[in-house]
Amino acid sequence: MIVRAPAASADVVHVAEPEASATFEQGVIDGVAGSGADSAGVELAATDPTTLGPFIDAGMTTIDHLDLPAGQVGLVYALDGYAGNYGIKEEARSYLPDFGHGPTAP
Repeated sequence: MIVRAPAASADVVHVAEPEASATFEQGVIDGVAGSGADSAGVELAATDPTTLGPFIDAGMTTIDHLDLPAGQVGLVYALDGYAGNYGIKEEARSYLPDFGHGPTAP
């Protein structure tokens, strides 16, 4: 599970090398996405704007409502191979995985 979260204004970290930071982050995402392991990019329902674009672009499962019970259930199933984009935001394809079908590819 990887979480991208925007920093709260009081917690803003000034990065001297923003390009290096972005390159490192993309390398982590690409490594996890390419590992073949069940994984998910997650965020809280209140995260606005969404931070899940890089995970979706990498073909990873995403959950945009991790702070809600349904998001937590979705994460359990996502880590068991039920790939997709789950949640309540525009990028989500469904609220929860289709439990009637087995694990799938994203």
